[in-house]
Amino acid sequence: MGQFTASLLASDAAVRARFVAELRATGSFSAAARATGTVRTTANRLRRRDPAFDAACAAAQKTTTAREPVTAAARIEAALIARALHGTRRTRRLPGGVTEVWFEFDDRMALQLLTLLKKEVATVAAAPVRTMTRDDFIAAIEGRRRTTDLPAKPEAEV
Repeated sequence: MGQFTASLLASDAAVRARFVAELRATGSFSAAARATGTVRTTANRLRRRDPAFDAACAAAQKTTTAREPVTAAARIEAALIARALHGTRRTRRLPGGVTEVWFEFDDRMALQLLTLLKKEVATVAAAPVRTMTRDDFIAAIEGRRRTTDLPAKPEAEV
Protein backbone atom coordinates (compact mmCIF):
# COMPACT_ATOMS: atom_id res chain seq x y z
CA MET A 1 0.00 0.00 0.00
CA GLY A 2 1.09 3.54 -0.69
CA GLN A 3 2.05 5.94 2.04
CA PHE A 4 -0.42 8.66 2.98
CA THR A 5 0.64 12.19 2.06
CA ALA A 6 -1.23 15.27 3.21
CA SER A 7 -2.74 17.45 0.54
CA LEU A 8 -1.28 20.87 -0.19
CA LEU A 9 -4.49 22.39 1.14
CA ALA A 10 -3.92 20.73 4.52
CA SER A 11 -0.16 21.33 4.72
CA ASP A 12 0.36 24.77 3.13
CA ALA A 13 -1.06 27.90 4.77
CA ALA A 14 -0.63 29.91 1.53
CA VAL A 15 -2.79 27.42 -0.39
CA ARG A 16 -5.46 27.60 2.35
CA ALA A 17 -5.39 31.41 2.17
CA ARG A 18 -5.74 31.31 -1.63
CA PHE A 19 -8.65 28.85 -1.26
CA VAL A 20 -10.46 31.18 1.17
CA ALA A 21 -9.81 34.20 -1.07
CA GLU A 22 -11.19 32.34 -4.09
CA LEU A 23 -14.19 31.21 -2.06
CA ARG A 24 -14.86 34.83 -1.08
CA ALA A 25 -14.53 35.95 -4.72
CA THR A 26 -16.70 33.28 -6.34
CA GLY A 27 -19.01 32.08 -3.60
CA SER A 28 -18.43 28.55 -4.93
CA PHE A 29 -16.69 25.83 -2.95
CA SER A 30 -16.04 23.84 -6.14
CA ALA A 31 -14.54 26.83 -7.96
CA ALA A 32 -12.25 27.56 -5.02
CA ALA A 33 -11.10 23.93 -4.96
CA ARG A 34 -10.38 23.95 -8.71
CA ALA A 35 -8.44 27.22 -8.42
CA THR A 36 -6.14 25.76 -5.76
CA GLY A 37 -5.59 22.44 -7.51
CA THR A 38 -7.57 20.33 -5.09
CA VAL A 39 -11.00 18.74 -5.00
CA ARG A 40 -14.06 19.67 -3.04
CA THR A 41 -14.02 16.52 -0.88
CA THR A 42 -10.49 17.31 0.34
CA ALA A 43 -11.59 20.81 1.33
CA ASN A 44 -14.68 19.45 3.11
CA ARG A 45 -12.54 16.91 4.97
CA LEU A 46 -10.18 19.68 6.07
CA ARG A 47 -13.13 21.77 7.26
CA ARG A 48 -14.22 18.92 9.52
CA ARG A 49 -10.69 18.49 10.96
CA ASP A 50 -9.58 22.12 11.24
CA PRO A 51 -11.94 24.51 13.10
CA ALA A 52 -9.92 27.58 12.06
CA PHE A 53 -10.20 26.68 8.36
CA ASP A 54 -13.90 25.95 8.82
CA ALA A 55 -14.44 29.38 10.42
CA ALA A 56 -12.49 31.09 7.63
CA CYS A 57 -14.58 29.32 4.97
CA ALA A 58 -17.84 30.21 6.72
CA ALA A 59 -16.80 33.86 6.95
CA ALA A 60 -15.75 33.87 3.29
CA GLN A 61 -19.11 32.47 2.21
CA LYS A 62 -20.97 35.11 4.24
CA THR A 63 -18.90 37.97 2.82
CA THR A 64 -18.65 36.73 -0.75
CA THR A 65 -18.06 39.41 -3.35
CA ALA A 66 -19.79 37.34 -6.01
CA ARG A 67 -22.83 39.12 -7.42
CA GLU A 68 -25.01 36.09 -6.88
CA PRO A 69 -24.41 32.61 -5.55
CA VAL A 70 -23.38 30.13 -8.20
CA THR A 71 -26.27 27.73 -8.55
CA ALA A 72 -26.72 24.67 -10.70
CA ALA A 73 -29.24 26.61 -12.81
CA ALA A 74 -26.73 29.42 -13.36
CA ARG A 75 -24.04 26.94 -14.43
CA ILE A 76 -26.45 25.23 -16.84
CA GLU A 77 -27.51 28.59 -18.25
CA ALA A 78 -23.86 29.59 -18.77
CA ALA A 79 -23.12 26.27 -20.50
CA LEU A 80 -26.13 26.67 -22.80
CA ILE A 81 -25.12 30.21 -23.71
CA ALA A 82 -21.56 29.05 -24.45
CA ARG A 83 -22.89 26.19 -26.58
CA ALA A 84 -25.20 28.54 -28.48
CA LEU A 85 -22.38 31.00 -29.15
CA HIS A 86 -19.47 28.63 -29.81
CA GLY A 87 -21.16 25.40 -30.88
CA THR A 88 -20.37 21.85 -29.83
CA ARG A 89 -17.03 20.44 -30.91
CA ARG A 90 -17.26 17.16 -32.82
CA THR A 91 -14.37 14.98 -33.98
CA ARG A 92 -14.10 11.95 -36.22
CA ARG A 93 -11.14 9.71 -37.05
CA LEU A 94 -10.69 9.16 -40.75
CA PRO A 95 -8.66 6.41 -42.39
CA GLY A 96 -4.96 7.19 -42.46
CA GLY A 97 -4.88 8.73 -38.97
CA VAL A 98 -6.47 12.02 -40.02
CA THR A 99 -8.81 13.61 -37.49
CA GLU A 100 -11.68 15.74 -38.73
CA VAL A 101 -12.90 18.47 -36.36
CA TRP A 102 -16.01 20.64 -36.76
CA PHE A 103 -18.47 22.57 -34.63
CA GLU A 104 -22.22 21.97 -34.63
CA PHE A 105 -24.67 24.74 -33.84
CA ASP A 106 -28.22 24.06 -32.74
CA ASP A 107 -30.29 27.01 -33.96
CA ARG A 108 -33.47 25.75 -32.31
CA MET A 109 -31.80 25.69 -28.88
CA ALA A 110 -30.29 29.13 -29.46
CA LEU A 111 -33.68 30.59 -30.36
CA GLN A 112 -35.34 29.05 -27.30
CA LEU A 113 -32.57 30.41 -25.09
CA LEU A 114 -32.91 33.84 -26.69
CA THR A 115 -36.67 33.79 -26.06
CA LEU A 116 -36.11 32.98 -22.38
CA LEU A 117 -33.48 35.68 -21.98
CA LYS A 118 -35.73 38.27 -23.63
CA LYS A 119 -38.53 37.39 -21.19
CA GLU A 120 -36.09 37.75 -18.29
CA VAL A 121 -34.94 41.16 -19.52
CA ALA A 122 -38.55 42.27 -20.01
CA THR A 123 -39.40 41.18 -16.46
CA VAL A 124 -36.48 43.15 -15.02
CA ALA A 125 -37.36 46.18 -17.15
CA ALA A 126 -40.98 46.05 -15.98
CA ALA A 127 -40.00 46.12 -12.31
CA PRO A 128 -41.13 49.29 -10.55
CA VAL A 129 -38.46 51.92 -10.22
CA ARG A 130 -38.39 54.16 -7.15
CA THR A 131 -37.37 57.70 -7.99
CA MET A 132 -35.65 59.86 -5.43
CA THR A 133 -36.88 63.25 -4.45
CA ARG A 134 -34.43 66.12 -4.27
CA ASP A 135 -34.38 65.89 -0.46
CA ASP A 136 -33.73 62.13 -0.59
CA PHE A 137 -30.84 62.71 -2.97
CA ILE A 138 -29.28 65.44 -0.84
CA ALA A 139 -29.68 63.31 2.29
CA ALA A 140 -28.05 60.35 0.56
CA ILE A 141 -25.01 62.24 -0.65
CA GLU A 142 -24.51 64.17 2.56
CA GLY A 143 -24.98 61.11 4.77
CA ARG A 144 -27.80 62.73 6.70
CA ARG A 145 -30.91 61.03 7.93
CA ARG A 146 -32.55 58.61 5.54
CA THR A 147 -36.17 58.87 4.44
CA THR A 148 -37.13 56.10 6.86
CA ASP A 149 -35.96 58.33 9.70
CA LEU A 150 -37.88 61.37 8.53
CA PRO A 151 -41.39 62.15 9.76
CA ALA A 152 -44.27 61.13 7.49
CA LYS A 153 -45.28 63.67 4.85
CA PRO A 154 -48.31 65.77 5.86
CA GLU A 155 -51.54 65.02 4.07
CA ALA A 156 -52.20 67.18 1.04
CA GLU A 157 -54.54 70.05 1.79
CA VAL A 158 -57.88 70.04 0.00
